[in-house]
Amino acid sequence: KRKARLSDRKTTRILKPKEEHIIIPNVIPPIIDELTFEKAQSIIKRRKEGKLRGEIYTKYLLSGLINCKCGGKFTHMVKYGGPTYQRREVYNCRNKKAKSCKVKEVNAKYLEEYVLLQLDKLLVVPNAKERLTALIISIINENKKSIAKLIDNYERQNIKENNEINKYLDIAETANEVAQKALLSEVAIRKGKVKDRENKIKELRESLDKVSMDYIISVDDMLKKYCKAREGNFDELKRCLFRLIRKIFISNEEIVTFIDLGNFITNYSEDVIYKIKIERDKVAFNRFSKKLM
Repeated sequence: KRKARLSDRKTTRILKPKEEHIIIPNVIPPIIDELTFEKAQSIIKRRKEGKLRGEIYTKYLLSGLINCKCGGKFTHMVKYGGPTYQRREVYNCRNKKAKSCKVKEVNAKYLEEYVLLQLDKLLVVPNAKERLTALIISIINENKKSIAKLIDNYERQNIKENNEINKYLDIAETANEVAQKALLSEVAIRKGKVKDRENKIKELRESLDKVSMDYIISVDDMLKKYCKAREGNFDELKRCLFRLIRKIFISNEEIVTFIDLGNFITNYSEDVIYKIKIERDKVAFNRFSKKLM
């Protein structure tokens, strides 16, 4: 809609509130199906908020994948120090230069070894296909439970809210004009909250339907690519890491690796993320177990 400007006779365009938008679905025939579109949007969003453009082509394995607790990105650095002026490779937060971050640097070799070990434990072990399939199914079932629990919670809140609304309306019938006006105002606010929850419930139910879709777990192709890349092809290995790892989160207390198992599923649009946590000190001093089994 247009609004007149005070400075002159011209008008300026302003966006209407969301509740006034008129949405007519399926007016234009789609080029691709909805599931493919949502998958693509998810990938675009991930690239915007996580991996930096061009990072996949650098010679450092985890550049572009590491997020700092302060909200910045970790980048690879080479340092020299000590009595023998020894060379050290580290990953350090970019906000350190502005002195706005207190998260410590981490040894690049140890972190890379640790991350590759976690992927090897998933993908380069006997019965990897069966283990991975079971893990994916368990995460999807957990997603279902958490969404269903949230829906139940919103429904309970709405029942409680509606009971309160009825109480206010009963009191308003016998109240004086001033009190009645205040009570009806409160009723309007509470009805707005109920409507918001109903909209959220609707969105969650749609999300639950997607989670419950007939998905297909196809593990073989990605397993082959990763195993081949582990034989020594650095560029191919880094491409695999950018597909398999959503992000690595680092604080002074812990390191969390978010592995994106959505790469092994088709006909499925929701996130399937496997989180692996470890104490920061175990990686900093190379004290993690290097056994695959």
